[in-house]
Amino acid sequence: MKTVIIQAHGGPEQLKLHEASSPVPGPRETLVKLAAAGVNFMDTGVRRGMYWPDRTPPFVVGVEGSGRITAIGDGVSGLDVGDRVAWFYVRGSYAEEIIAPADSLVPVPDDIDDEIAAAR
Repeated sequence: MKTVIIQAHGGPEQLKLHEASSPVPGPRETLVKLAAAGVNFMDTGVRRGMYWPDRTPPFVVGVEGSGRITAIGDGVSGLDVGDRVAWFYVRGSYAEEIIAPADSLVPVPDDIDDEIAAAR
């Protein structure tokens, strides 16, 4: 799967496309195939080193998005494979797939576009 990482803190030239293995959900986690990622001021702050002092590049950036659940770990209830969901503050959201804690997801009604869901 493809991800977007920052190689070092700095400007947009530090964003690079990266190939990574597909993750596997653990207990109380889901695997979500991204439809849209939110891009906002926090992402630029992370890239410049203003936030996430506990992280040292390279790492996948992004914290919000929307997509469909493709796998569910043990102990997840109330969500099913195929459900449309959105989230806020799940690190690593600039990726084709993301592991998201089940309790971080909210359902997205069919009448809301993926891009709108990722931006709210």
